[in-house]
Amino acid sequence: MIRTSSLGIARQESSGSTALSRGRTAAILAILVLVALGLRGYRLGAPALWVDEAESALNALTIVADGLPGDSYLGQPLYENTLMRPGPVIRSTSSGI
Repeated sequence: MIRTSSLGIARQESSGSTALSRGRTAAILAILVLVALGLRGYRLGAPALWVDEAESALNALTIVADGLPGDSYLGQPLYENTLMRPGPVIRSTSSGI
């Protein structure tokens, strides 16, 4: 089939290559959707937010509400690094600091 473009240039198209191109595009799209579903479903039962992400979100909400970061949100105190375990205490043996 010969088609003429708006500039008057004639070009030949074959319907077989167009169908193959559409089939290839559909296959690539299907693979991408399956990969996306697999990545989204991986560890679906895991917590949605980590502690640091939740802290950042709450700090952002206090900034929006008050203009400055606060120490509480909706009357509840904000604790930074709530799930961190205290590490060993390191004491300096030198007397001058």
